[in-house]
Amino acid sequence: MSVLRSISMVSVTVALGLLFALESVAEDAAIPDIAGRYHVSGITVDKASNMEREISGTITIVQDGATFTSHSEFKTLTPGSEIVPAKVLGTGKGVIEGMKLSGTGENQLQSSSVPGLDVDFGMIPHQKVSQRIQSTWTADVLADGTIKLVSDNTAGEGEEGYSPTRTTLEGKRTAAAPGS
Repeated sequence: MSVLRSISMVSVTVALGLLFALESVAEDAAIPDIAGRYHVSGITVDKASNMEREISGTITIVQDGATFTSHSEFKTLTPGSEIVPAKVLGTGKGVIEGMKLSGTGENQLQSSSVPGLDVDFGMIPHQKVSQRIQSTWTADVLADGTIKLVSDNTAGEGEEGYSPTRTTLEGKRTAAAPGS
């Protein structure tokens, strides 16, 4: 093989490699960086009774290209109570399309067995783990780091006693993902 032909093959190989690299960078640039921790607050409305309860906490989003996983931890009140604290822990997954997220989640409601006592209070047994909750949700992430989320929630498979709800949350990104 001649030297000229070898140089030509190397040049073509390098050019193709750069072309694929630039294409990959262009695709990644079209997907916004939404990873990080968001502090949010809002309301949960029972769809049957229209009763509202405040809810607040954090959502942590781990992004992998145009998909993500999430972990959430919220404080609220036990459904139907005005004084019994509860915590909602959840995980989710979904897709990113532009600045919109859509996904599903699995959550669990933990209630205090002592009215007025924080569900996280340590040293004495006082938690009741209750329903598993399934959710379907969408969120918009704004350029300033604001997230606006709407979640429709139903009882998990085989669960009884959870009335369907809609949760509306809004908040800001308080920490970006490492390396972002």
